[in-house]
Amino acid sequence: MKKIQIEIFSDETYFYNKKYIGIGCLFVPTGNKLNLANRLISSRCLNKDNPDKWIAEQNNCKMFKDNKCKEKHHENNDCEIHFTKFRKGMSYSRREISYRWMEILLDKKRQRKENEKIYFNILYLDMEKLDESFFGEDKTNNNIYNRFYKTTLLGPLKYFFNNNYITIKEIFHDNSDDKKAHKYFPWHTPFKLNNEKKIRVEKEFITFIDSDHKKYKCWNPNYVNSHLIQFIDFILGSTTHAIFKESDDKEKEYLYEIYYPLISRLWNEANNPNSRYNYFKSQQVSIFPKEKVTYQPDIYGNKIRNEGEFHRDIKLIKPKYTNTNQILDNIN
Repeated sequence: MKKIQIEIFSDETYFYNKKYIGIGCLFVPTGNKLNLANRLISSRCLNKDNPDKWIAEQNNCKMFKDNKCKEKHHENNDCEIHFTKFRKGMSYSRREISYRWMEILLDKKRQRKENEKIYFNILYLDMEKLDESFFGEDKTNNNIYNRFYKTTLLGPLKYFFNNNYITIKEIFHDNSDDKKAHKYFPWHTPFKLNNEKKIRVEKEFITFIDSDHKKYKCWNPNYVNSHLIQFIDFILGSTTHAIFKESDDKEKEYLYEIYYPLISRLWNEANNPNSRYNYFKSQQVSIFPKEKVTYQPDIYGNKIRNEGEFHRDIKLIKPKYTNTNQILDNIN
């Protein structure tokens, strides 16, 4: 059996007045981490004349030294890529960089290469079909999140990586004060994963980092890590819009037009090993549970939860616009 080392980057979203919780996890083999991060970071430079792509410190950039880049352009391109900020009225920089990141996600040629695949799992929890009281006396969403966060990681670890020997070097999560303070969340999932055969977690606590890379110096490892947190936020947000359509924003619909060929196949043909998008055993999205979870007493009177089902029963709505070619022509 093979041995593989990975790092995990995760984020969350709440929507429809917290009716749903979305958990997104990006699984990055360490051998591909810098390659993926460099592609994301290099996308920030929108100067077509720059052969070196993005330089975090503008004073070290040849374009700036040659008066081919203005300070304000560099500052605008250094924006945090956050899906909630992708909307009408956003900056040109945020729009163009987001389109480039979507192209990285959809790059079929690279996805055919085993060492350059993009692995992610997204799970939506339907809170109206879950009983909070079964997950702890304080009846908080964080208890449910903690329980299903492990599920969002464990299933793909076995499914994506074919039961190989897996070393998880570190698990990252976007900054969250309530999850940092939760009595179980920071340690529970690493502890449980360490009890699984063929899985070893090197760091016993989840690492919380800020998704805004500007809060870290470019030589700080979390400068790179924060970009990967932004990337899973971007994938999670794009997927949430595709399935649940919370917004009629035209900019989001233009982005959805680009994403649709992948998400529609991933949603409707999840187990197709022959798709040219090569998402089989590397990307998945689902909702839990299909029906309201009920409980029944066992012979001792203990409350037992019936197992629920994962599903993809929501029908995707086709994009409203067909502006894809015009958009893609502007992406380099």
